[in-house]
Amino acid sequence: MNRYIDPTSDIFIIYLLGSPENKLILLDFINSVLSDSGFERIVDVEVKNPFNIKTFSYDKMSILDVKATDENDRVYDIEVQTYGNEIFVNRSIYYWARNYSNQIVEGDNYVQLKPVICINLLKFKLFDDIDKIHTCFIPFEKDNKNIPLTDHFQIHFIELPKFSEKIKIEESLFDWLLFFKNENDVEEDYMETLLERNKIIKKAHEKYKAFTQDEKLRDLYEARLKYQRDQSTLIEVAEKKGEIKGKIEGIIEKSQLTLLKQMKKKFNLSDTDEKIILNCKDELLLDTALDEILFANDKESILRIFNNPNVDLHCSRINREPI
Repeated sequence: MNRYIDPTSDIFIIYLLGSPENKLILLDFINSVLSDSGFERIVDVEVKNPFNIKTFSYDKMSILDVKATDENDRVYDIEVQTYGNEIFVNRSIYYWARNYSNQIVEGDNYVQLKPVICINLLKFKLFDDIDKIHTCFIPFEKDNKNIPLTDHFQIHFIELPKFSEKIKIEESLFDWLLFFKNENDVEEDYMETLLERNKIIKKAHEKYKAFTQDEKLRDLYEARLKYQRDQSTLIEVAEKKGEIKGKIEGIIEKSQLTLLKQMKKKFNLSDTDEKIILNCKDELLLDTALDEILFANDKESILRIFNNPNVDLHCSRINREPI
């Protein structure tokens, strides 16, 4: 009996597209992306980092992507990203640059550099102001978009949450996205039709079934899924801590400014005096100083709270009147 796995999980994608025996599947996927952007199709592809479960690193920090080259030595990097925001653009450019620069070593000629094409399958929306599910970025002259700087830079983003059966994209790419979205619903009529008319997608479907029936692959999938859930939880906790920290910092800043304002009304403060107050990040000390200023006869009695926080200034205020 098949167990459900996410067909857009990074571990399944590298198994499906990064296994040498699945070269025709990889070739078809790359061509579907290139065709949808109006680029020429390629005729051959070679995986440069073959997936092999026997040698696969269980290091959960490892980046899972597919690296390949075509008949003209152009480099392809295919990656699935589960979480992200607009900063992912910077990350994608960085990995493009790393793949580009890694082609040569010191002393090599720049003529050896070949185009690098990055294909990002995103499980989140990256461009809220763009309706297209598939975007491709290449460098142009600012005022003459028909004049490209080079064909060496090409980054594709495919935002999976934007997919629907009504979307208008090149047919082969549509078939791939339909497969990724509905692989587990093969009993649906449109999936049955898809598997009948598209032989490559049918092969991908067979690979999916083989993956789900392989105990070691399922264990690897579960381990990767657990890691991603843990990372997501850590990020969520960090964000909440950041929100709390921001609120506390706001309260401290407000206390600092309030204390400065009240002290300036009663005393002459030097720049050093102001720095002592502004350098205090202890909410309790600031609150103590705000309480004491109503009764303080001189600024030193307030400033020594920060210079020597162990001094007991919380004495009884019975019979004391504000000055």
